[in-house]
Amino acid sequence: MRYHRNGKVLAQPLDDQVILLSADRSDLLTLNGSGAAVWEALAEPGTVEEVTARILGSWPGADSSVVRADVVAFLDQLITLGAVEAA
Repeated sequence: MRYHRNGKVLAQPLDDQVILLSADRSDLLTLNGSGAAVWEALAEPGTVEEVTARILGSWPGADSSVVRADVVAFLDQLITLGAVEAA
């Protein structure tokens, strides 16, 4: 499965955060830390493995199994919120 950002979501980086605004929702979503890293890694669509590898490239020494588990959990949350789609 490949994940990609929903084209209806506007994103604005702000310091170490990313602010998301969806055309389908009236609330803002603020991503920081690993959430912001997942969003940035989705600049190009990718599988869980590809997204994990992109993050690990920016976080040398991070535990790959922990990062992968975080990526999976966060992608599920972003799909539920409508910010990310899977195909």
